[in-house]
Amino acid sequence: MGRTLRIRIGGKTDASSGQPVDLTLTVKAVEADHWQPGLGGGRMNLGLSAWVRAEGIDVVLTSRRSQTHSPRAFTALGCTLHDKRAVVVKSMQHFVTQFAPIAADIRYVAAGGAAMPDFADLPYTKRSGAFWPAIEPPFFRKETTR
Repeated sequence: MGRTLRIRIGGKTDASSGQPVDLTLTVKAVEADHWQPGLGGGRMNLGLSAWVRAEGIDVVLTSRRSQTHSPRAFTALGCTLHDKRAVVVKSMQHFVTQFAPIAADIRYVAAGGAAMPDFADLPYTKRSGAFWPAIEPPFFRKETTR
């Protein structure tokens, strides 16, 4: 641990997820068989994983692609959460149950990519005209009083 190296992370799934990032980082911990609790119980294998620090930001890198839904993904590597100003997880919704009890605030970020959370922003190519979610259905419209 403590070794510093230059590495490229991210940008491997799809062009819409953005370009990889080149970082000089310091290795804080490595775990060969890292895991987080499974959503239905048991263990979800994250594979060979590392807690690294780059430019003052702690990052957990895993060899198996998975949405983060448990604080254990960080803490089992020794990365504490209680002293962080922000904890960012790459997850659509699965994280809420286990992170809400320790979070002062939860914010969702539409960062683009293959699975954007705002369906109205998806560039539909096979359908035109008025359809939901491109338009608001009547039950989502704000009522105005006169």
